[in-house]
Amino acid sequence: MSFANLLILLNFSALFLVAFVLWGAIKSTKRQVMSQLNRELLEVRRQIRTSMKGFDRLHDHVTDNHERILKIEVNVASIQDELEFVGSQVKGLLNFNAASNPDSEPVPDEERKPILD
Repeated sequence: MSFANLLILLNFSALFLVAFVLWGAIKSTKRQVMSQLNRELLEVRRQIRTSMKGFDRLHDHVTDNHERILKIEVNVASIQDELEFVGSQVKGLLNFNAASNPDSEPVPDEERKPILD
């Protein structure tokens, strides 16, 4: 075997050894990058989950408040209906009293005293 052949064989073996070491380093670096990426993704997922839980709680509060507002609106409408009914009954009673006592003169609205003073 000549010196040139021996030198070629030595260069190929060194090249093979360097390629093997570099491949191992690349695999190791890939593993480290993937583990770091997985940790970062887990943190992002945790933050998203926490944010979504907070959003769900906020949405529930808004929905509850909306339902309460609707109930209050229904109660206000019911109270208005009752007040109109009571007002019509009071007017009927005033008209009945005025009709049953013909000697009395009707009192104008401006002169009447408010009942709830």
